Amino acid sequence: MPIELVDSWPLDDVLDLKKFAKGLIERAKENLEQDGYLQSAVFLVTDSDVHCYSVCFSGYEQKESAYDEAVQKAREFGALAIVTLNDAFIGDKDTPENYEWGQVAADPKGECIFVTFSGPGLENWTIEVEYRREPGGLVFSPPTEEEKSFIGLLGDWSKKGQRVN
Repeated sequence: MPIELVDSWPLDDVLDLKKFAKGLIERAKENLEQDGYLQSAVFLVTDSDVHCYSVCFSGYEQKESAYDEAVQKAREFGALAIVTLNDAFIGDKDTPENYEWGQVAADPKGECIFVTFSGPGLENWTIEVEYRREPGGLVFSPPTEEEKSFIGLLGDWSKKGQRVN
């Protein structure tokens, strides 16, 4: 199975998704420094719980299948949001219509930690932290945020009218 439940916890209050995502970035930086890689994850946020899934894939078909499964589970839970965490390659900015999976990996300009959140009643939002590997360790750039952003591989999960490819 491409996604595996690793943790769940109840929400005591309404979750501030941006604060949650920024916290994920900080933990991801620590994990990346410690382990040298970052495990992809999906967080399904309901009105009462957060369900954390490890996401494993090798190649586009497996990645697409994993995120399809995440969207299916989000619908089963009646999730309000999907938050994703990935380690990604950086490439030239392209329009979503011209983007093809794997094109950035063929000629990467760097790497980044990439966190997204989206949902049927939410505006898409992303936060990205570029980094580079140097002999003394990782060097992180300041985070950049984007609202109403393009989020790939989540099908028609997001708010109507937003491109989520």
